[in-house]
Amino acid sequence: MNYYVTAIVGILTFCLAMYLLLKKTAWFHRSEIKKSNQPKEAHSTTTPLSILDYYTKTKAHYEFFYQVDKDRQYEEVIFYPSNERKDQITALYVERGFLEKQSRRNIAQMFKLLGYTNRLMNPNVLVNMVRSGVAAASYLLRGRLLVMGLIFTALISFSLDESLAFFTEINGIFVMFGLFFYAIYLLKEFIAYFLQNIYSLKLSKSFGVTTNEYKSVFIYLWTSFILFFSTQFLKWLLIATLMFVIIMLYN
Repeated sequence: MNYYVTAIVGILTFCLAMYLLLKKTAWFHRSEIKKSNQPKEAHSTTTPLSILDYYTKTKAHYEFFYQVDKDRQYEEVIFYPSNERKDQITALYVERGFLEKQSRRNIAQMFKLLGYTNRLMNPNVLVNMVRSGVAAASYLLRGRLLVMGLIFTALISFSLDESLAFFTEINGIFVMFGLFFYAIYLLKEFIAYFLQNIYSLKLSKSFGVTTNEYKSVFIYLWTSFILFFSTQFLKWLLIATLMFVIIMLYN
């Protein structure tokens, strides 16, 4: 293959690998309820608002707001650790009418959201230990200026034969480090997601949902869990393949 063609292929492959590494995960995430996996719809004996009131009797304080964003109306629930309304923990955003509807789908999604909120308030010790390291690594990995600098340097080196070859191989090593930090992130998410689902199921039992409602919650939570890590593993393998292509281009 012509040297310059090889260089262009290496740079484009690097850009694709970095795009996949930097792209924010949304589908099947432990805080996501609307964009991907949906529980089966059916009538419920309760509402998400009743579950929310039950949860916040001992766990947290919340405030409820109606919001309007252009043509979209939604409900916002802001959680605080106490009635003093300091140090907001998190905020949930749901479609208007979501909290009052007697829907099996809605209560399953509410248990998932409350499990996510509870993990934010009570993180696992191991998750707490790696969180600061993951945050620092993500900051470096997700630094757009750093990535743009690497690409810009590659383009400047375009006319320098061996320099560009060496730089392209260095890009492969950079992607390798990105894969390592991404694996740490997935380990952290695996622990957090697993504990979140366990808590959500315990909360649904203590609240007293019916047997059919509990089955819906169980299937929804673990299906989302499996789909999330299946898609993330495939994404990791794809990036690893791109990294291998970059490193092998000049060998």
